[in-house]
Amino acid sequence: MKIDLIEISKINSKKKLKKYSLNKPIFLENYLFHYLILANNLRGLKLYKFPIYKINSNDENGFHLAAKNKNYKILSYLIDEYPDYIYNLNFNNENFMHLCDPEDDQYLNLILKKNIDWKNIMLQYSKDSICPLDILFSNANNSKIVKIITKIKFDYNNYL
Repeated sequence: MKIDLIEISKINSKKKLKKYSLNKPIFLENYLFHYLILANNLRGLKLYKFPIYKINSNDENGFHLAAKNKNYKILSYLIDEYPDYIYNLNFNNENFMHLCDPEDDQYLNLILKKNIDWKNIMLQYSKDSICPLDILFSNANNSKIVKIITKIKFDYNNYL
């Protein structure tokens, strides 16, 4: 099947949305919402309640894909609209924060503005024994680290 990301990026109505299968993979375990995220089409994502927790062939659910592509507007929307799936892990035991870039200023804004269980997310270890806090400490500048650890009062007894 040929996937036209330009056409998917222009989906802005339920009529256009219904051209696609909404609850089944379109190609290689990718659902329409995966392509909407890749095409940065937040308007299209808002038209339907997608099975955002579904993992594609690259081991990414909607949260993972938005994080990996540094699409913080979509990631913020997913956190607000799909709170039951925030803590979902992929097969490598990674949550979406494993794929975020701590050097990006929007990373800091996301953490400061969203009221979720950041301790749980930041201390989730992957099968490779890496947690998002490790990634933060190794990639972010000192100012950003201080702001984040001030907001999230970590229990360092759980930090390996």
